[in-house]
Amino acid sequence: MRAASMKFDQNARKSVVAKTRQTSATRLKTQKSIAKIGMSGSLGALFVSGFFKFHGAKQLHIYSGFGLLAFSLWHHFLNQPKPKSKT
Repeated sequence: MRAASMKFDQNARKSVVAKTRQTSATRLKTQKSIAKIGMSGSLGALFVSGFFKFHGAKQLHIYSGFGLLAFSLWHHFLNQPKPKSKT
């Protein structure tokens, strides 16, 4: 009787590990999507703000350029390969 419950507990532990890996993969995929959306939005703002002639257009153009740079770096670091553990 105990052997059957122990096997069930071992299977439950494996499924928790599998869920954790899946959750981290889903989280990484979500972060990559957010970075891509941010890059697209800031690139669009950078392009459009280049044509504006109102008082804050220059600041908007500069800040959207910095935003594009920041989202691009974030996207780059998210796509780096994970170092392999030595264990």
